[in-house]
Amino acid sequence: MGIYINVGSDPRNICAHPSNTYIYVTNNGSNTVSVIRTSNHSVIATISVGNGPYGICILPNGEYLYVSQMNTYTVSVIKTSDNTVIATIPVGHSPRGVCALPNGQYVYVANAGDNTVSVIRTSDNAVVATIPVGNYPMGICAHPSGTYVYVANTLSNNVSVIRTLDNTVVATISVSRGPWDICAHPNGNYVYVTNSYDNNVEVIGY
Repeated sequence: MGIYINVGSDPRNICAHPSNTYIYVTNNGSNTVSVIRTSNHSVIATISVGNGPYGICILPNGEYLYVSQMNTYTVSVIKTSDNTVIATIPVGHSPRGVCALPNGQYVYVANAGDNTVSVIRTSDNAVVATIPVGNYPMGICAHPSGTYVYVANTLSNNVSVIRTLDNTVVATISVSRGPWDICAHPNGNYVYVTNSYDNNVEVIGY
């Protein structure tokens, strides 16, 4: 049997610290983030954030977490050294998936409620671009090279490809019904999309 760790209400998403020492979990129902120490699988901190925390990502240097709040249309920035919220950033409506570029300079946020992606510059936590994408964007990921970001648009059944150099959509790829989440292979040759309405995973080749 596995090990069960009690966290907050309605845990949604999860990410790991680059050092592999901590795991972070968004608790959508209790408006918190749980911090789990991996050496003994214990919750060592519970961080209060905005209403409806959903997506979460960590910068490659491990210094900051970015957490989307779907009900307050914001992203909280958490300093991992002391697990404190240092900034709250207004973004689009009902933000869901978040991802950081490999260089850590920008975080991209999928706003399901207004069909956009917000681009946050991490040096000052300012929103520097808002990019129109497909209908109800949920999942989002960055190419390992950092040159592209991929967005799964659940209700338009496609994936938007954003060129990060100028934050423009350079391609829209049709997929099966209900694309929900998305990830890129570490070698950059493939992107994988979960299609929730057709019960499959689609592979996009590059």
